Amino acid sequence: MKSPDSMYNKPDDDICSTVVHEQVHLWQHLHADNPPNRAYHNREWSNKMQLIGLMPSNTGMPGSKTVGAKMSHYIVKGSVLAKAYAQLKATGFKFELESKAYAAKERAASSKLKVTCPKCQSLNQSVLMYL
Repeated sequence: MKSPDSMYNKPDDDICSTVVHEQVHLWQHLHADNPPNRAYHNREWSNKMQLIGLMPSNTGMPGSKTVGAKMSHYIVKGSVLAKAYAQLKATGFKFELESKAYAAKERAASSKLKVTCPKCQSLNQSVLMYL
């Protein structure tokens, strides 16, 4: 998976599509008939990506390979994912990413990261279990 710092200053649709790409890996890990070895992106993964509207691509461009070790993707226009993202964007949703390096400087006195909702300030317990 990409580091959160690698997504800093990326468009929100790129960030969403990367999260969905990783969720398809999780889906495959939990439900696959034949899980791939190591970091390989196999046909089952590729088919699921295409079903939801992400076209796997070893170059990130149309017309390239859809399976392999190092894969990118692009959002298919008019797909389920494209429509869902358009609805999300219409609500005014924006990612507010903070660089890990910047966050570390800001919280140098603490070794724990408190993740809260920026609107209601409630603690996000589900995120804490992964930190």
